[in-house]
Amino acid sequence: MNVLLTVREPQRWLHKTLLANNRNLFMSMKNTKIVATLGPASSTEEVLTQMIENGVNAFRLNFSHGSHEEHLERLELVRSVAHKLGVEVAIIQDLQGAKVRLGEIDGKIILQKDQEITLYLEGTDKPSGEQVYPAQYDFFPELKVGHRIYINDGLVLLSVVEVNGKSARCVVKTSGPISTKKGFNLPDTYIANAAFTEKDANDLQFGLAHHVDYVAISFIQTADDLKKVREHFTPECQPKLITKFETQQAIYHMEEIVHETDVIMVARGDLGIEAGQEEIPLVQRKLIALSRKHSTPVIVATQMLESMVTNAQPTRAEVNDVATAVLDQADAVMLSAESAVGFNPPLVVETMARIASRVEVDQKEQEEYHETMEIVHSNAFELTAPLAQAAAHLAHEVDAKAILSITSSGKTATSLASYRPHVPTFVACDNADVAHQLALVYGIYPTYVPKITDNQVVFDEILANLETKGYVKSGDTIVVLEGSLPGIQGGTDTIKVIKIK
Repeated sequence: MNVLLTVREPQRWLHKTLLANNRNLFMSMKNTKIVATLGPASSTEEVLTQMIENGVNAFRLNFSHGSHEEHLERLELVRSVAHKLGVEVAIIQDLQGAKVRLGEIDGKIILQKDQEITLYLEGTDKPSGEQVYPAQYDFFPELKVGHRIYINDGLVLLSVVEVNGKSARCVVKTSGPISTKKGFNLPDTYIANAAFTEKDANDLQFGLAHHVDYVAISFIQTADDLKKVREHFTPECQPKLITKFETQQAIYHMEEIVHETDVIMVARGDLGIEAGQEEIPLVQRKLIALSRKHSTPVIVATQMLESMVTNAQPTRAEVNDVATAVLDQADAVMLSAESAVGFNPPLVVETMARIASRVEVDQKEQEEYHETMEIVHSNAFELTAPLAQAAAHLAHEVDAKAILSITSSGKTATSLASYRPHVPTFVACDNADVAHQLALVYGIYPTYVPKITDNQVVFDEILANLETKGYVKSGDTIVVLEGSLPGIQGGTDTIKVIKIK
């Protein structure tokens, strides 16, 4: 390992073609990234341009809604806008998973506490009796007496008292309304193949054909669910997997899932129903800590600025929610309906970015912030982890303005991000897919460089770009993390300190 504490003036080799497509690379300097869900409100070039300029780093395509044609149109538009702006933006394909729902019901039914009802698999023989309702998924083989069934976003709670083949008799524990297609949550029941359905497989083939950067898997229960999805990947497209923690079963298998996945998403909607609303803050904090231990990026999602679907300002509770995720040091915070169907997606993004930036400024000013880098990795990338930790510490000690790095696989950048340096890291990457994926990672601002043969040429061009944008100036200190052999994967072995003259 080489640690070169040198002070020198970087040479100004302005190879203008090197970063010609990245003229606006440094438009947003917050470390916490923003994921925005695409929808009818965010499907024009003008709106997407404003959203990226205001701080969006990744866009989510929700495959629970919309056709392949609609998703392709939005995907291509995002890539076109990102190219024009000269930034790397990640595309996330969010698969639906097996959403367990009620079948067709005549009108709205109000279930009363202590009432007995029967659920049965739609398409099979209907059991006799009056209070009998169809379910659209065969979860009955795994159902056991005493298991809980929540319906209609948790408004109704049932307890199973008897299972008979493709039906189950239940008693109502919490009264409330049910109607056609209302969803189920079964926190006590392992449902085979719930995380990857035939629809998901078809949608995934579409995503792979169009080179999505991430694939989010819904209703994960064990690490084996992830392995089944990876089997469908092709040599031409190897997206990163995002595990959505939204079931009680996933919480039971938390450590093994985090070890297997590439990214975590704390999906607090269904998770709140299955684990209990009071458990969400604790699970969220535990998952963020666990993700840093494994150098695994983590996204906090669901209703972060929900009131801004219709209002121009968030509630104070929502501001606090976003700030808490930033304080806990999540890699990214996510917008759902706010950006998909809200009345002003660019304003929502601007609001979220403003909250994140303000919290980060305060973090940097706090003396105890340095302690947040004191973590131990369970799966350190050999030499990469201690080098990354040293670079993060060094940037803090010398009050660096930025960290510069080069990566091929993305491991150096991801490992560095897990130590949460207080300044952005500008990364050159010779793999376009990796460059897109790194756009989601905390504090990492990537740029794709087709072929890297001379590290100094790349670094000097990045510095020149930073100076042009007014982010660095004469007298500023920069930390550099690189490999002594350009273009060699896994070759990071050198840290330098540069003083700009």
